[in-house]
Amino acid sequence: MIMTKFASALVLTCALVPCALGMVGCKGKAASETVTAEPEIRGPKTVKFDPKALERLGVKVDVAGSAAKDYTFDVVGTLDYNYDNYAEIGSIADGRITSIHFRVGERVKKGDVLANLLVPDV
Repeated sequence: MIMTKFASALVLTCALVPCALGMVGCKGKAASETVTAEPEIRGPKTVKFDPKALERLGVKVDVAGSAAKDYTFDVVGTLDYNYDNYAEIGSIADGRITSIHFRVGERVKKGDVLANLLVPDV
């Protein structure tokens, strides 16, 4: 009989302790304690670097702008087509191209319409 009372008390204690802990942790907040989120700052962000670290790494920082320097140079060479990627396309009728359906570098297959040609004589 003592063992049954002890077991009943143990089961009751094990059931009530979590409930009591849950009630202690669930305190309601007063109206004056409402949490407000800080507004998200939009716009440009600034990153600042240590000037000594930049100097040590050899990074040069300057204001963006156009330079009045002449960047042309003369070279000797030959300019030619890449014959693996070259094709001559023509028309048997004289006319004017009104629209082009592909760009340079796009793959085409047999039967694709490359361009529309306006032929006034026809």
